[in-house]
Amino acid sequence: MLERLLKRKASKTENAPSGRDPLTYSSASYTPPSNRVSAKLAKKLQKDVKRNKDRRQAERKESFAIAKLNFPSRGFSLDGAIVEVSQFGLTFRPASHYLECRKDAAIQIEFEDIRKNGIIRSSRFDGYGIQLLDKLTHSELELILSADETDIFSEAS
Repeated sequence: MLERLLKRKASKTENAPSGRDPLTYSSASYTPPSNRVSAKLAKKLQKDVKRNKDRRQAERKESFAIAKLNFPSRGFSLDGAIVEVSQFGLTFRPASHYLECRKDAAIQIEFEDIRKNGIIRSSRFDGYGIQLLDKLTHSELELILSADETDIFSEAS
C-alpha cells in the first residue's frame, strides 16, 4: 500500500505544470483546472462589480405605483406598475403581458399627471429597465413613492 502511495506522489510531481520545479511542487499547491476556471471567473466578476459600482447616478427605491407605458412610435400602451424608481430611471412591470425584448425602444411613462420620456435599456424577468431622458424632480419622486402607501381599494368603496 505504501508503494502505491509513493507511486501516486511520484506521478503527481512528474506531471507538474510547466514552469515549476517538480521537486518543489506539491499537490497542496496544485489546483485542478475546474477550480482555476471558477477562481478566474470569480475574479472577473469582482472586477466587474467594482467597475460598475458607481454606474447608477441615483439609488433606486422600491415602490408600487400603477402607471402606463406608451410606445409613441408604435401607437400602443401597456398598463402596469412602477416597481423601482430613482431620479434617472425606473423599472416598469407590465400587468398582464409577456415581457418582450424591447431594448432601446423610445417610450413615455405616465403616472397621474406625470409624463416622462425615456428609453428601455433592458428587458428583464422583473420588468423593463428604463432610463428617463428628463430627470424626475424631488416632488415627482416623492409622489411616486407615496403611491404604494395609499390604499387603492379604498377609492372603490
